[in-house]
Amino acid sequence: MRYPIQSSPLVLAFILALSMIFSSCQKEEKLGFISSATLESDLWKVSPSVAGTLLEVSVREGDSVHQGQAIAWIDSIPLVLKLGELQAGYGELFANIRAREAEVATLQTAHEGIEREFARATKLVADGAATVQRKDDLETQKSTSISRIAAARSAIEALRSRNALLFAQEKSLRDQIQRCQVKSPASGRIMTRYRNNGEASIPGRPLVEIGRTDTLWAEFFIPQNQLAKFHLGQSLKIRLDAEKEPTWVPGKLSWIASEAEFTPKGVQTREARNELIFRARALAPNHQGQLKRGMPVEVWE
Repeated sequence: MRYPIQSSPLVLAFILALSMIFSSCQKEEKLGFISSATLESDLWKVSPSVAGTLLEVSVREGDSVHQGQAIAWIDSIPLVLKLGELQAGYGELFANIRAREAEVATLQTAHEGIEREFARATKLVADGAATVQRKDDLETQKSTSISRIAAARSAIEALRSRNALLFAQEKSLRDQIQRCQVKSPASGRIMTRYRNNGEASIPGRPLVEIGRTDTLWAEFFIPQNQLAKFHLGQSLKIRLDAEKEPTWVPGKLSWIASEAEFTPKGVQTREARNELIFRARALAPNHQGQLKRGMPVEVWE
């Protein structure tokens, strides 16, 4: 004997709730839900290019910075002292150059006198009024004088080359002194501070990490069977969770990976191809500052 099953109000309510959830999920897919994602931002790890002692790191985690803002200062006194020694060497170098130039002028005057004597002796030898020995002596003096002048001029060129080297070293020291003031390469927010005042500044080791805040990006995945309807520059929507109503932020598809995240081996069946997913990114402007790095979001068409 069979008895009719009577549905209780609780069972009916449960079935109705499941029906609403299922219809809500179908509705979301029809509206264009693509994928869940996490917001990320471009990062800069700012490292010093000069070794020394950190006099001050003027920013902390959470501080906003703008491009070109000074964020740290390195002790530049050792470099300034080297620059002073270098500049002091200029005076000695210039004095040597002037002394060599005066020597060249003296040798040139003496050489001109020897040339006149040599020309006179040559004429006298031709007339038989002077000996050939006198002419040969003057010719030897003339050759020696030319060699001395050439040596003195070479010494001047060497000193001028030394001057050019000192000038290059001076420019390098001045550049290093300027780099003792570490500046922010971009506008953003300080994410991490790695060094404190008084610590050693080591080239290649970061002082702070800066994250871009004006534009963030959401990284998500596109299934292979939906890839054809997406293109770079396409407008998307970024959904943020809120207590009452969700917040929507406009986005733009900026990148799609050229290779799938999963590549099955062997012959690809239709079912295997449907398992392929492609990594993609959508840029989202952050004019109101509501987007934060690490925030979970949803990407919609």
